[in-house]
Amino acid sequence: MTCRPFYEENSYKSTCNFTCPENFTLIGDKLLQCLSSGKWTGDTPICKAQKCETLRPPEKGTINCSHLFEDFGYNSICNFSCTEGFMLSGSEILQCTASGNWTAHPPTCKAQKCETLRPPEKGAVNCSHLFEDFGYNSICNFSCTEGFMLSGSEILQCTASGNWTAHPPTCKAKKCERLRPPEEGAINCSHLFEDFGYNSICNFSCTEGFMLSGSEILQCTASGNWTAHPPTCKAQKCETLRPPEKGAVNCSHLFEDFGYNSICNFSCTEGFMLSGSEILQCTASGNWTAHPPTCKAQKCETLRPPEKGAINCSHLFEDFGYNSICNFSCTEGFMLSGSEILQCTASGNWTAHPPTCKAPKCSHLLSPEKGFMYCSHLFEDLSYNSTCDFSCMEGFLLNGSERLRCTASGKWTSEAPTCKAINCNVITSPEMGAMTCSHPIGAFSYNSTCNFTCGEGFILRGPERLQCLASGMWSHQPPNCKAQICSQLQSPDKGLMSCSHLFEDFRYNTTCDFSCMEGFLLDGSEKLRCTASGKWTAETPTCKAKHMAFGQKFLIFLTGSTVITIAVISCLVCSMSLLKRLAKKKEDKTALNFRSYSGSDSEVFINAAYQGMA
Repeated sequence: MTCRPFYEENSYKSTCNFTCPENFTLIGDKLLQCLSSGKWTGDTPICKAQKCETLRPPEKGTINCSHLFEDFGYNSICNFSCTEGFMLSGSEILQCTASGNWTAHPPTCKAQKCETLRPPEKGAVNCSHLFEDFGYNSICNFSCTEGFMLSGSEILQCTASGNWTAHPPTCKAKKCERLRPPEEGAINCSHLFEDFGYNSICNFSCTEGFMLSGSEILQCTASGNWTAHPPTCKAQKCETLRPPEKGAVNCSHLFEDFGYNSICNFSCTEGFMLSGSEILQCTASGNWTAHPPTCKAQKCETLRPPEKGAINCSHLFEDFGYNSICNFSCTEGFMLSGSEILQCTASGNWTAHPPTCKAPKCSHLLSPEKGFMYCSHLFEDLSYNSTCDFSCMEGFLLNGSERLRCTASGKWTSEAPTCKAINCNVITSPEMGAMTCSHPIGAFSYNSTCNFTCGEGFILRGPERLQCLASGMWSHQPPNCKAQICSQLQSPDKGLMSCSHLFEDFRYNTTCDFSCMEGFLLDGSEKLRCTASGKWTAETPTCKAKHMAFGQKFLIFLTGSTVITIAVISCLVCSMSLLKRLAKKKEDKTALNFRSYSGSDSEVFINAAYQGMA
């Protein structure tokens, strides 16, 4: 406020001017004057601070302001923050400036971001975003396609820290129970994803004489279960046998009742005779080896000569009637099985069952070790006239008969043969070498292998490895060890060479001594030796002509009857000018000591003693 008194201060016609400091606005009259009534023309004005726009807290955030003058006025300061899970985007602190503007735009709160999620292989992801994609509180549900199972958390949530609540899950093929081949069967599986996992397919089969009970093919389903229970292999079933009327049956079952390889023996009660095979066996096809026999009462039964036999009957009353007597016999090679004489009794039965002629059985044969056996049977297995042929695997020889026959006496024509490994001739280590052999069957026999090496300074001539073949021959001729060869040496020019050869000329350990003729000196080693590597211990020496040692040459210069001897010349070249100057000095008989002369070719230093002699 600045006032001007007209008469005196605050008197009639006095005036007062009002102004505000920077950043404040004057509210009221700028100029006031004192009226004759003793009052001012208006009320005293006021200075108000400059106002900024009113700020609001951001969505998902808060604001905390301090006002120096008035709300959101000059120098008001506002601090912004966000609630959990949100992050401030913009300035954290805003201040109201003198211009009535804030120092920056009001900030916003954005949801904290998590890593973008992808659907797992063989799976899917379904996300719901409360604020923004893959932001705070976004929730993702994972699922797998049919046949696959989630490994990990099914639901992930984006936390306030910007991390998911767990690692993203994966989809793994559902596993079915591991299958095993059935007893007396086999299994063959193919796996699309992993062993015994979803969509794995297994095929089942049974060995001969067994039948698959259950599904032949099983597949691992999306539920982790096989399409059916694993099948089993059950012995092939034959028809259940009943004892014949007036007879009995006795069976032994290897696998199950009346199954594959079950054997049934039939018999009849007294007064009845078996009609049919006495022994039946259940085959791999599910059929008995014959129809079941029956027991029939005889009047007596008409008798026939047995197979491979004959019958001679005497009938007292009628053919094959009471007291008829029949005598039975067998042809050569067959033995009577049963009574030789039968009589028809009053009950209408023969005194015994009609006999049969059976080929005598020979002992059971086995294939020789490392060999094969093939048998053919004319009548029954291993019976009269059965023949068995024998052979051996490669590399083995049959020791015994190739063919055996079952004779009428129930004995084979000879002992069963054996297979013996073929032998190769025994080989030994090569001279100056070594041999290491392995004999999987026998010493130096089929498939024996021998490896050869040579000692130092020797080279193997031939194969490193020999194998005994099925022919009884080695795969190659045995190798030998030859001394390592060095290059052939020659006597040096103007020299002599004397060599001693331990093995062969110029081979390993050969030594050669060198010398030179008179007047020549050896340049190199006096003795050379051929080493294990096939190299000489040094280069071949040479013979060079002898020379006077440097500084000890004598020059004889002849002029008339005078001889001048120049001794201890320490150079190789003396110029003609030097010689001429020495000749001029011959008459003064003066000793020349440590004189120096310059030649045209080089500087020569001499220590000379001069003498003139007639």
